[in-house]
Amino acid sequence: PIDQDNRCRKSQISVRDILSELYGPPRFLFEPVFVAAIPADGDDDDDDDDDGGTGAILGIIVGAVIGGVALLCVCCLLLLLLGLLFMRGGGEDKFTENVVTRQNENVDADFG
Repeated sequence: PIDQDNRCRKSQISVRDILSELYGPPRFLFEPVFVAAIPADGDDDDDDDDDGGTGAILGIIVGAVIGGVALLCVCCLLLLLLGLLFMRGGGEDKFTENVVTRQNENVDADFG
Protein backbone atom coordinates (compact mmCIF):
# COMPACT_ATOMS: atom_id res chain seq x y z
CA PRO A 1 0.00 0.00 0.00
CA ILE A 2 2.71 2.54 0.87
CA ASP A 3 5.60 2.79 -1.54
CA GLN A 4 8.49 2.98 0.94
CA ASP A 5 11.22 3.13 -1.71
CA ASN A 6 9.83 6.17 -3.49
CA ARG A 7 9.10 7.80 -0.19
CA CYS A 8 12.70 7.47 0.91
CA ARG A 9 14.06 8.72 -2.43
CA LYS A 10 11.82 11.79 -2.34
CA SER A 11 12.91 12.62 1.18
CA GLN A 12 16.54 12.85 0.10
CA ILE A 13 15.80 16.01 -1.95
CA SER A 14 15.46 19.08 0.26
CA VAL A 15 12.46 21.35 0.09
CA ARG A 16 14.72 24.27 -0.81
CA ASP A 17 15.95 22.43 -3.91
CA ILE A 18 12.43 21.55 -5.01
CA LEU A 19 11.23 25.15 -4.55
CA SER A 20 14.31 26.52 -6.33
CA GLU A 21 13.59 24.22 -9.25
CA LEU A 22 9.95 25.35 -9.43
CA TYR A 23 10.24 29.08 -8.66
CA GLY A 24 13.91 29.94 -9.12
CA PRO A 25 16.38 31.11 -6.50
CA PRO A 26 15.02 32.98 -3.49
CA ARG A 27 14.94 36.77 -3.63
CA PHE A 28 14.51 38.70 -0.43
CA LEU A 29 13.35 42.29 -0.74
CA PHE A 30 14.21 44.72 2.00
CA GLU A 31 11.06 46.52 3.11
CA PRO A 32 11.47 48.44 6.36
CA VAL A 33 8.60 47.88 8.72
CA PHE A 34 9.66 50.29 11.45
CA VAL A 35 11.27 53.56 10.50
CA ALA A 36 12.96 55.70 13.14
CA ALA A 37 12.42 59.42 12.87
CA ILE A 38 15.63 61.41 13.20
CA PRO A 39 15.19 64.94 14.58
CA ALA A 40 16.14 67.59 12.02
CA ASP A 41 17.49 70.13 14.50
CA GLY A 42 20.14 67.84 15.92
CA ASP A 43 18.33 67.43 19.24
CA ASP A 44 19.57 64.06 20.43
CA ASP A 45 18.41 64.09 24.02
CA ASP A 46 16.13 61.33 25.16
CA ASP A 47 13.51 63.32 27.03
CA ASP A 48 10.26 64.07 25.26
CA ASP A 49 9.07 66.71 27.71
CA ASP A 50 9.80 69.64 25.43
CA ASP A 51 8.01 68.29 22.35
CA GLY A 52 4.63 69.80 23.17
CA GLY A 53 2.66 66.64 22.35
CA THR A 54 -0.08 68.39 20.36
CA GLY A 55 0.01 65.72 17.65
CA ALA A 56 -0.75 62.92 20.07
CA ILE A 57 -3.56 64.82 21.76
CA LEU A 58 -5.04 65.82 18.42
CA GLY A 59 -4.90 62.19 17.28
CA ILE A 60 -6.70 61.01 20.40
CA ILE A 61 -9.40 63.66 19.97
CA VAL A 62 -9.91 62.87 16.28
CA GLY A 63 -10.06 59.14 17.04
CA ALA A 64 -12.59 59.66 19.82
CA VAL A 65 -14.79 61.84 17.58
CA ILE A 66 -14.68 59.33 14.72
CA GLY A 67 -15.43 56.47 17.13
CA GLY A 68 -18.34 58.40 18.65
CA VAL A 69 -19.83 59.19 15.25
CA ALA A 70 -19.47 55.56 14.18
CA LEU A 71 -21.16 54.38 17.40
CA LEU A 72 -23.97 56.89 16.89
CA CYS A 73 -24.48 55.66 13.31
CA VAL A 74 -24.65 52.04 14.46
CA CYS A 75 -27.20 52.93 17.17
CA CYS A 76 -29.34 54.86 14.68
CA LEU A 77 -29.21 51.96 12.25
CA LEU A 78 -30.32 49.52 14.95
CA LEU A 79 -33.13 51.87 15.98
CA LEU A 80 -34.27 52.12 12.37
CA LEU A 81 -34.24 48.33 11.99
CA LEU A 82 -36.24 47.91 15.20
CA GLY A 83 -38.73 50.52 14.02
CA LEU A 84 -39.19 48.73 10.70
CA LEU A 85 -39.62 45.44 12.51
CA PHE A 86 -42.41 46.74 14.75
CA MET A 87 -44.17 48.76 12.04
CA ARG A 88 -44.53 45.74 9.79
CA GLY A 89 -48.06 45.05 11.10
CA GLY A 90 -49.79 45.25 7.71
CA GLY A 91 -51.89 48.35 8.39
CA GLU A 92 -54.55 46.69 10.52
CA ASP A 93 -55.34 48.02 13.94
CA LYS A 94 -55.43 45.23 16.45
CA PHE A 95 -57.25 47.13 19.19
CA THR A 96 -60.43 48.16 17.33
CA GLU A 97 -62.07 44.75 17.18
CA ASN A 98 -65.56 44.41 18.60
CA VAL A 99 -65.80 41.49 20.94
CA VAL A 100 -69.25 39.95 21.39
CA THR A 101 -69.66 37.66 24.35
CA ARG A 102 -72.57 35.32 24.90
CA GLN A 103 -73.37 33.65 28.10
CA ASN A 104 -75.42 30.51 27.87
CA GLU A 105 -77.02 29.37 31.05
CA ASN A 106 -77.20 25.65 31.29
CA VAL A 107 -80.21 24.62 33.27
CA ASP A 108 -80.33 21.15 34.56
CA ALA A 109 -83.87 19.87 34.71
CA ASP A 110 -83.28 17.55 37.62
CA PHE A 111 -81.62 20.03 39.98
CA GLY A 112 -83.52 23.16 39.44
